[in-house]
Amino acid sequence: MSEEKKAIIERMAAKFIAIPSPDAKGYAVMCMTAYEAGKEAGKVEEREKWKDKVMVTA
Repeated sequence: MSEEKKAIIERMAAKFIAIPSPDAKGYAVMCMTAYEAGKEAGKVEEREKWKDKVMVTA
């Protein structure tokens, strides 16, 4: 992992730890989880589009 990515992750972790409210932390985790699920769904959708294009050209 690059030093730049490590620094970004460390800053994010420090900001998360600094959140005083447990409710706010729970909301932050929920948002991060939803974001990752959306990213993964988008990747799956793009793979399906790519497979369809490959099938049409083959």
